[in-house]
Amino acid sequence: MTATAHTVSPGQGRRWWYPVLRYLVLIGGNALCLLAGWFEYTRAEQGHAVAWVYVFEWPLYAVLGSYIWWRVGRPDRRRRDRPARRGDRIDPDDPDLQAWQAYLARLDSGDEAGRPPVERR
Repeated sequence: MTATAHTVSPGQGRRWWYPVLRYLVLIGGNALCLLAGWFEYTRAEQGHAVAWVYVFEWPLYAVLGSYIWWRVGRPDRRRRDRPARRGDRIDPDDPDLQAWQAYLARLDSGDEAGRPPVERR
């Protein structure tokens, strides 16, 4: 009798409850923010002047949380104008790249391994 290892393909690791949890966090967070806003409204009505600031602040937290929730949950989160990443094609004849490499070589030329850098005056 031999034991076989259960293999999981990369797409199977996602749990079924992840989208449900995302919605619960959104609803719960917004409910808490709106409840806190209502609490501050009752305090403001009782004469606490500073509470009027919080009456408007807590609903803004709910809006901000909803926006962040929406941005994180979007399937296409990559921006089109993102900087180059590892694996992107780099042109070795780019003059900016050559200037940067020359600058790094100039910095590295004054340092010896294991010694502190030389002060230049």
